[in-house]
Amino acid sequence: MVTTCPSSPTNTDSDGTTTAIAIDDVVSATLSQYAPLPFAPQPGKYTVLASFALHDPRTRRTRLLSLGAGAKCLPAARLPQRGDALHDSHAEVIARRGAIRWLLEEVQRDARARARARTAATSRRR
Repeated sequence: MVTTCPSSPTNTDSDGTTTAIAIDDVVSATLSQYAPLPFAPQPGKYTVLASFALHDPRTRRTRLLSLGAGAKCLPAARLPQRGDALHDSHAEVIARRGAIRWLLEEVQRDARARARARTAATSRRR
């Protein structure tokens, strides 16, 4: 069972877009990615779901960057000495880590593309 919060009140941003529509689009994208996953809370139980997304209000296109679900932390007694376990697996933390990874991968892709362009420009000059 998936329960969502009701839409936010409609607010018009400075560029004339409606905030509630953007929120609904992001929520829809999040739920459509979460629903087919093989994980589901036990009957009568709930989980926290968090996501990071990019939304273009002109086209109403939403790109989900990261999705996280959960609400647990390892107790101090279970923390490994090597630090190789995820201590905080709250949905917000998982989603944030995924969004940061996406951003770093985007920076890396951009740097590689720029390097290829510089190499191509240099070889044409010779």
